[in-house]
Amino acid sequence: MGLLRRVLRLMSLAVVLCLLPVTASAQTGELRQDLDRTAEERQRTQEELREARAREGTAREQLAQIESEMAAAQDDLDGLEAELERARAAVEEAEQRAADARERLLEVQDRIRALEGEHAEKKARLDNRIRAAFKFGQVSFADTLTTAVDMADFLNSNTYVAHVLSGDRDLILSVEELLAEVEAQRAEGQALRVDADRETAAAAAAAEEVERALEEQERLTALVAEQRREHAQALEALREDRASLEGHLSGLEAESSRIQAQIAAIARQQEEERRRREAEEQARREEQQREREASDACAEAQASDDEEAISEACEAPEEAPPSSGGGSGGWTRPVDGAVTSPFGPRPSLGGFHYGVDLRGDVGTPIRAARGGTVITVVSGCHPTNSWTCGGGFGNYVVIAHGDGFATVYAHQSTVAVGNGQQIGAGQTIGAVGNSGRSYGPHLHFELYDGGVRKNPCNYIAC
Repeated sequence: MGLLRRVLRLMSLAVVLCLLPVTASAQTGELRQDLDRTAEERQRTQEELREARAREGTAREQLAQIESEMAAAQDDLDGLEAELERARAAVEEAEQRAADARERLLEVQDRIRALEGEHAEKKARLDNRIRAAFKFGQVSFADTLTTAVDMADFLNSNTYVAHVLSGDRDLILSVEELLAEVEAQRAEGQALRVDADRETAAAAAAAEEVERALEEQERLTALVAEQRREHAQALEALREDRASLEGHLSGLEAESSRIQAQIAAIARQQEEERRRREAEEQARREEQQREREASDACAEAQASDDEEAISEACEAPEEAPPSSGGGSGGWTRPVDGAVTSPFGPRPSLGGFHYGVDLRGDVGTPIRAARGGTVITVVSGCHPTNSWTCGGGFGNYVVIAHGDGFATVYAHQSTVAVGNGQQIGAGQTIGAVGNSGRSYGPHLHFELYDGGVRKNPCNYIAC
């Protein structure tokens, strides 16, 4: 029976060793699928980035065109403002000329009134002289006056000349000159009034036209400025989109490198397992050989009926303790906080939750759920503001437990272990945080068995 138990134990160990490559292959296959998905997303992101850069270039060209139009519009506006200033100056000059003309008109009117007064005074004197000639003369003044064609005819008539003095003739000529000057002054005043009104109206019309053109140009300039502002905002949005895509692409490339590194690490582990498996197989064959030799010796001793030889050859060797399968014993809860989001579908957020969220304050120590080897460490994410960092996990640690199990500890504020480090069950590996795609401080804990994500609550006390 002792021999049978040893054979069964060796067979069990062989089965476990055979299953290890299957587990590693399953994990590698899942990682390769993740790598393929990351490559596809990288390609899509690169195409979107090329389109975003093309749109940004077009927006820059449009903005440059609008800025050119803006400069031209501003030049036109400056020209119109200068023209308006000239028009306003012309209006002021015209108004000044009109004011001068009105002042001159007032002077003319004063001169006309003075001439009219002088004319009235001289005409009165002339009337007195005519009445005196009529009173003292020998000729009928009434007949002479009524037969004269006009004043000149009357003044030149022989009858009248005979009765007036030479001084009276000067008086009459003076009256005629005064009348002519009055008419001339009135004509000049009328012309001044017309010129003043015409120049004022023309200058006002020119200024009004320039003001209308200025208002229209100001409207067009404001419209171009608004277009420039809108295009500048659109360009800034495109720049932000491009920067976001570049950041996302950088994250995808980093994630791709990380997955490739994990695949390489698994390949190294598989090679180490292969070598260990060969060594174990060699040891198994050697032990089987020893057992066969012992069995043969026991059979020979039994055939000899030598009790002492039988006792020595057929004594069962001391059994080795059963193998632990490479693990470190039972599972340990990583943090003591309650489960805030269980394993399974999450209709409110969409998709499937492949782990459990355990409540914890920022800085709460995180313990390894089981002993093993650290195979992944991401520690460069901002503790609270790093939405896409670490593929959304933020700062996280992955531990391989050597028997097909692996665990993930995500959203950490700080990480306290390094790649390749051997970890004991319950050892502190970091602290609870809010990094990555997280809505509050907690630990996102995942458990893999043979490369398949399992409900952690089936292994730790939830």
